[in-house]
Amino acid sequence: REQAEKEAQAAQQQVADLQSEVDDLKAQLEALNADMGELQEENDALYAARMESETHVILLRVMADVYAARQSLQAGDSKTALLFLNGVDEKLEQLGEYLGDSESQNISNLQKRLSLILSGMEKDKTTALKDMDIILFSLSQLENTYFALP
Repeated sequence: REQAEKEAQAAQQQVADLQSEVDDLKAQLEALNADMGELQEENDALYAARMESETHVILLRVMADVYAARQSLQAGDSKTALLFLNGVDEKLEQLGEYLGDSESQNISNLQKRLSLILSGMEKDKTTALKDMDIILFSLSQLENTYFALP
């Protein structure tokens, strides 16, 4: 009987030790889950910052391309102007995806104006230059809305 009591006490001690180990592991798991949540929040913030930076870079590239095209057309070099405008529509499309639905109409208007420039630049340089100025103004407004420092 004494042997059975010793075995029972040993088993109870083993159960208590295992329960303590389970409790420690649960505490570690909770701490890791909390850390993971914080890391996810940090990751989300970094992703948002990256997307904002990428969007700004695309906007600046479009502005640079349209400005360079405007300078070329002003100098009478419509072929170079066309080269600068060649990828602007795709960049505007990407910009629209990044900015979302709130700017879809504005981006669509910019794309239509770009199309008018491309189709009429050879025939009417003055109108094309004015349209480029309108695009540059609209892009400048977008930049001020989304990226101006407070």
